[in-house]
Amino acid sequence: MAVGVGATQSGVLTDESKTATEVQAVQANSNIRQLLNNKLDELGEQQYWTGWYNMYVEYFSEKDEKVVRILGGLKKRMKLFRRADIVTAKDPDIRVVSKNQKIAAQQKYKADFFATYASDVQDPDASEIGKLMIKRKAKELQGYDRDEILAMYPKSADEIQAWADVDIINE
Repeated sequence: MAVGVGATQSGVLTDESKTATEVQAVQANSNIRQLLNNKLDELGEQQYWTGWYNMYVEYFSEKDEKVVRILGGLKKRMKLFRRADIVTAKDPDIRVVSKNQKIAAQQKYKADFFATYASDVQDPDASEIGKLMIKRKAKELQGYDRDEILAMYPKSADEIQAWADVDIINE
């Protein structure tokens, strides 16, 4: 315990009885300390990735090429980058969020998705491929592997053709 700071001010509850206001103050102090730790972790991560980018700026030769796996909206693909493609006059927008914030956002997305799932799947105006995509997304949010999902809901001929078209466009 810090010198000159009582148990209530430091956020440590003791065995002695406390009023509701004191308990709330203790909880608020504890929350502030936890948020501060999370913020320091986020700043450290941001500093790490900014340093990582600066290493590319400093040591990535004009002649070198890097293969980067890009996770896009439709599918993953590999792309070859040169220094000019990565290093720009403007610093990259590096955003770091805590694991707790990310998990909370994922849980909200999952709850919002399943709130409309039944009506989306039964919508008579929705295409069959659209309904299939919704069902696959539901299984993904439930934790199924991609192979299991495709075994349950295989790709239709139209969908296979669409993916082939996407591959041609991306080349």
